[in-house]
Amino acid sequence: MNSAERRQRVGRWTIDAGPGAAAHARDTVSNMPGVAEGDLADALLVVSELAANAAEHGTSAAFQLEAEVIDGNFRCRVANEADASPPTGPWPMPDPDALRGRGLAIVDRLATRLDVRYTNGEAVVEADVELSTS
Repeated sequence: MNSAERRQRVGRWTIDAGPGAAAHARDTVSNMPGVAEGDLADALLVVSELAANAAEHGTSAAFQLEAEVIDGNFRCRVANEADASPPTGPWPMPDPDALRGRGLAIVDRLATRLDVRYTNGEAVVEADVELSTS
């Protein structure tokens, strides 16, 4: 880590992958320090989408959620066991009539960085959202 980089670890949580996983993930990070109320909507939408994907596509009963603020960016990392790699981009918006498939496309548009990795049965998706204040 660069010595000039300001890093504030917010936390790491294990979230049950059942119904309500996205809501639980949002609630978990909704009061985190370092995120102004005006920035919270985008950050929580990213958390929600990544958590929903982990819950739906993961193969375990829970997934790991990490959140932190680094140099004015909110970083969310979700890791889960998976049988296959999540899509690695590009993430175009689906047909307007499609009922599903917008999650990573939305995150890609909100995030300044979106990284998707798959190694040894683990899918890791990490996204940064720029904060107007920190």
